[in-house]
Amino acid sequence: MKRALFFCLTTSLALALGGGRAHAECGLPDPDDDGERPRGAGWHAPRHGHVNPVDDDRDDEAAEEDDDGSEHDLATQLPVEGPIALRLETVSADVMVTASAGRFIAVHVEEGSAPEVTVVARGEHRYELVFGGHAVLRSGRLMVTVPAQSQLEISTVSGDVAVNGVGGHLRVRSTSGDQRVAGALDVDARSISGDLSFAAIHGAVHVRTISGDVRVLTTPGTVGRLDVTSTSGDIQWSGLCGRDCRIDARTTSGDVQLALDPASSFDLVWCTHSGDLDDAAQLAIAERTEGSARGRRGRGEGAISVETFSGDLAMAVR
Repeated sequence: MKRALFFCLTTSLALALGGGRAHAECGLPDPDDDGERPRGAGWHAPRHGHVNPVDDDRDDEAAEEDDDGSEHDLATQLPVEGPIALRLETVSADVMVTASAGRFIAVHVEEGSAPEVTVVARGEHRYELVFGGHAVLRSGRLMVTVPAQSQLEISTVSGDVAVNGVGGHLRVRSTSGDQRVAGALDVDARSISGDLSFAAIHGAVHVRTISGDVRVLTTPGTVGRLDVTSTSGDIQWSGLCGRDCRIDARTTSGDVQLALDPASSFDLVWCTHSGDLDDAAQLAIAERTEGSARGRRGRGEGAISVETFSGDLAMAVR
């Protein structure tokens, strides 16, 4: 009992400090070592090709000097050869990115803080949005259309981010803005307090958040691969967990809810200090103690690992 209590306490402390793991104790390998991290979260476009000699000054004080308080409605469009890699950054401006069957990048800014917007080439098939000579749009609403299967790198402080149907690799960083993604190859997301929602992700979803809730919905034809660490936010996952499925959920005080497809087949490892297990999915429990449980549904083709300190785990067949 003392050993179990010490383990749960150290697990919780590691989670609060940024995502420590106890997979060795739970009997599963560390997910950071299994090769599942999405490689498209960074740049995958070729590194050769012409780069425009455009000012890359990112100094916030200079950007603030250019912001005279006026608002601008802007639009620009650039033809491209096909899927591209695009980087954009805002402070409080909301971001919406959609896909087009055409070969162009279209940018529309409403009530923006910058006097102009430019699409700048940073390499072959690799672009960045520049606002009045600076890499950051301070405020307004930013709407971007890119070719389907394009890669995106989006950063914002408090703006909301919505990505619909683009279908490529996605990397998102935010502080308090919400993130809503529907349709991507894989996702690497970081947030402090914003709520995060992901659907129709064909590859892995990697999430790190403090207090924001995380909701992931897998759809037919996609494989459930989730690696999420949270401190107090709730984690909700819904879908089929079978062959090649891997769910790793770690939280301190947030609850974890799994809504399982009836055809799901997986092994479960659950570790907690004071959380409760609600097993409406009726797993075959092989081992259960005060702070842990191991069980199986079906043939155990997938793997689910859940670690909490005080958060509960609820499983149900949807």
